Amino acid sequence: MFCIKIHEKFGFKILAICDEEVLEKEYFFNDLKIKVSKNFYFEKLVNENELINLIKKERFDIINAFGKNSVDLLIKIGLINEKNILIIDNQKHAILQIL
Repeated sequence: MFCIKIHEKFGFKILAICDEEVLEKEYFFNDLKIKVSKNFYFEKLVNENELINLIKKERFDIINAFGKNSVDLLIKIGLINEKNILIIDNQKHAILQIL
């Protein structure tokens, strides 16, 4: 399952996605501590088909994904390339701006 939340800020529509198991955990990248916060990533849980349908149906300006399954899904549907992701404390992370 995937945690998702839609944000509308500063004229942008942002989809935040994370794997259910990374929610509320902390990860480290060099001197940065990154918390996958419920406040940013969680409004509801969806399965893979629901998430794919949402991405195809809605127009998002930015997609922020954290976790192996979330990022791999974006790769699977052709939105990002494996070489364009970050690895943070053994977790995948991607931010996609859609023009």
